[in-house]
Formats: sequence, structure tokens, C-alpha cells
Amino acid sequence: MLNNSYVHESKLFTLLRALNTQEIDEFSLWLASPIHNTSGRIRQLYEVLKKSEKGLDTPCTKFDILQYSGAAPIVAKHRDLSPKEEITVRQLMHKLNTQVQKYMAWKKSEEDEFESKRLFIQTLFDKKLYKLIPNELRKIEKKVMSSPIRDVPYHEVAFDLAELKFGFGIVTGNRKNNIEAQAVIDTLRQSSLSKILKYYCSMINLENLRKVEYHYPFIGFVGEYMEKNEDKNIPCIRVYYSLLKLLREDNPQYYYDLKDYLFNNLEMFSIQETRQFLNHMTNYCTRSIQKGSRNFIEEKQEVYSIGLETKCWSTGVYFSTPQFLSIIINALLLDKTAWAEQFVEEYQNTLNPSTKKDIINYGNTLIAFHKKEFERAHDFLTKIYASGDFAYHMQYRILLIKIHYELKGLNIGNTDSHSINYELEAMRQYVIPTRNKKMSEARRKSYNNFVKIFKSILERHKKLIYKEKVSPKSIEKLKEKLQNISPIVERAWLQEKIEELMEQIS
Repeated sequence: MLNNSYVHESKLFTLLRALNTQEIDEFSLWLASPIHNTSGRIRQLYEVLKKSEKGLDTPCTKFDILQYSGAAPIVAKHRDLSPKEEITVRQLMHKLNTQVQKYMAWKKSEEDEFESKRLFIQTLFDKKLYKLIPNELRKIEKKVMSSPIRDVPYHEVAFDLAELKFGFGIVTGNRKNNIEAQAVIDTLRQSSLSKILKYYCSMINLENLRKVEYHYPFIGFVGEYMEKNEDKNIPCIRVYYSLLKLLREDNPQYYYDLKDYLFNNLEMFSIQETRQFLNHMTNYCTRSIQKGSRNFIEEKQEVYSIGLETKCWSTGVYFSTPQFLSIIINALLLDKTAWAEQFVEEYQNTLNPSTKKDIINYGNTLIAFHKKEFERAHDFLTKIYASGDFAYHMQYRILLIKIHYELKGLNIGNTDSHSINYELEAMRQYVIPTRNKKMSEARRKSYNNFVKIFKSILERHKKLIYKEKVSPKSIEKLKEKLQNISPIVERAWLQEKIEELMEQIS
């Protein structure tokens, strides 16, 4: 006999859980059609899964699959499976998995109007129904040209359309096909350029973030071509070329050129494309801020505001967790506390449900800390579920250390036993290369430097608690050390704590 193991984390259940309410009902109709499905057991299995309290979100065993499909009596007690039943379960799950994949592919095709039309026109070609093709081409061309969007997918569609028209001219022997041939060449070039520039930007951005290098043998030719030809005035190509120059040369003027053109032409780009542009811009702002250009905090806030207005971070996807937290942090840097609170309230339901509570609690911790409500900040932070597995583990630890320090709970009786000592040591241990091999060296140094500086602050703070002498020269040296150390997180807060020490001894 074989184990009656759980299957609710299988690929099949993952796909089924991805269906929305409308799709769940629509898939029932799909399975009811003999064109798609001829298995009554498959249909029964899905209907029971859909309606059962055990359904898609709770544990489900292989024996449940047998019962739901009718292959085992519904009243039978759970038990291990025989080899034959094991095969039956695999077949049932495979067949239902295949059906849901086919349904999802069909659904995507139905949503893509151009692709559906293209496939229909291709069918007309295959069946030699040439008389019907010109009218279909005119309808699809009118649809494509009437769209205000001029992003990368638009240029791909424009090329596909030109290719269809050129192919039709070849088949029918149209003597005017030279015009269509030129259109194929032009749209192919523009489609290729827009896509090449898009991925060059993505790769160079990764280089900036991860300190790696990629090989771009064609990039020099692209740059020379762009400077000399009119394709640089095509909206999508212009924006990506401006972005490419910004990423490669790090000239703020390119940022402002990009911002000016993009913000005045947002209607030309889809939400998905806009999201890509704004993500690149916020990354540039972050790098500029890290280099000391404080004016880019305001710039970053403006980019975030545009992103929220266009709903590009919360349409069709869960709100990006890093972006969600970064928006809060940036607003607090500008002392826009009320704005940050309103943002959390308004957008919390756009987060992934599986991490929503932790992220909201973390965001509220940041806001409470900024308001110097340290007890409240601590309460929010301790509500984060399983902090050891929290995606922002290091930020969590740093924030906890800061809260402990700000609560001023250190005294003569607990200087060595206070939790802040253990948190600081845990942070130091966490960034040791042999214990955390996935962490980048830049991030590791940044956290290590925080530990070193804060440890020095804490040592001086403990001396003051014991009424020991701390010389101004010692604190000046620490201040100078902080100024010269890089990279480091929480530089401004550390600077503030050093200044407080200086005030205490003066």
C-alpha cells in the first residue's frame, strides 16, 4: 500500500487557486463542453473541489481526489492507496491539470484581440479564402492605428500586421507590394530597436544594482544609429534611449529630459510599460540619494505620486512589497507622516494576502518610529509573524535595535543583559559570509558598518550610564569615522545619536 499524501501544494492546485471568481465558473462550462472534455470524473472532481469546504485552500489528500472524482465511495474512511489507485489519482490530476492549462491559454488568447484576429487571418490563408482577407486586414489595421498606446508591444503588433499585409501581397501577386515590403522593414527595425533598448536598460540597471557586468556587442552601433536617424523621435524608442543614456552615463540632465518627456506623454504607454519606466527612475533616484543628492528624495516622491495616480503599481498585480515600503520610507524622509499613513490605509488591500499583515505592521512600525511613538512602534514590530522568516529580516533587526535604544531602557542593572546586546550580536552573526552566502558584498558591508558604528555609540552610552568620563575628542573621532565610512545603512540616525552623546557631555 502507498501513502495517502497531500496534494494541495501541487501544480494543479496552484493553477486552480490562480483562477478568479469569474474564471472558476467559466472553467466549469469549459469542462462541461464535450469539445474540450469527455471525462465525467474530471468534471465531477472539479465541481466538488470548487464547492467543497475542503476545496482549493485547505489540505487535500490523494484519497480525497479519489472520492471527489467518484473513484472511491464518498463515505469511505481515509486510508493508504493501492498501486492501482495511485495510478488513477495521477491520471485524474494530470488530465485536470492539462484542461486548466488549455483553458488558461485560451483565456489569454481571447483577451489578446490582435492575436485572435491574426490567428483567424492565418486560418484564412491556410484555407485559401483570400477574398475574405483584405476586409479583415483593414479592420485590424484600423484598430491598431486608433490606439493611443505606442509602447514596445505596439511596435511588435505593427510589425506583425505589416508582415501579414506583405504575405498577402506575395500570395495574390500584388504589384504594389513594394510599399508593404518597405513597411515590413520599417516596422521590423522599430520593433527590434524598442525591444533591444528596453532590455539593454534592464540589464544595465541590474549591473548598477548587483555590481555585475554583461556583454553588449551591439550597443555601440545602436548608439551611433540613434544619434543620426529619425527613429529616436518615436515615443517608445525616445524614452528608452533617454533611459539608456541615463543608466550608462549617470548624468542628471538625462533624468530630467526623460522625466519631462515621459510625464507629458504618459497616455502613449501602457500601465505595464509605465511601471517599468518609473521603476528605473526610482532606482536612479535611490542611487543619487546614496551619493548625497538629497534633492532626489523630492524627485522620488514625485515619481511615486505619478505611479499612484496611474495605478501602475497596483493594477493587474499585487502591489510590490519593496515599492510599498520604499514609498513609506521616502515620505517619512520628507516628514510627510500624514501622507504615509493615508497611503497605508488606502493601498493595504492591494498587497499579497500571504504577506499583507506583516508588511502593514512593518509599515506602521516605520511611521510610529518616525513620530517618536517608540512603544507603539515596538508593539507593531512584535506583531510581525515569524520574524526569522520575514523577508526584511535585517531591516527588522535594525529597527528593533533602534527602538530599544530610543526607549532608553538601559540602566546600571541591565547594561550587559539588555535585549539590545543580543540583537546587535545576532545582526553581526547574520552577516557573516559563511552563514549568509546569498547576501551581496555591498549589502554585507553596509550592515557590518552599521554594527561597528552603533556598537561604538552603545559603548559610550553605557559609560555615561556608569557616570564614566567620555571625552569630546572620542565622540568627534566617532563622528569623523561615520563620515568616512561607506557603505552604511541608517547614516542619518547614527549621526543623530552621536550628536545626542555630544550634548550629554557638554
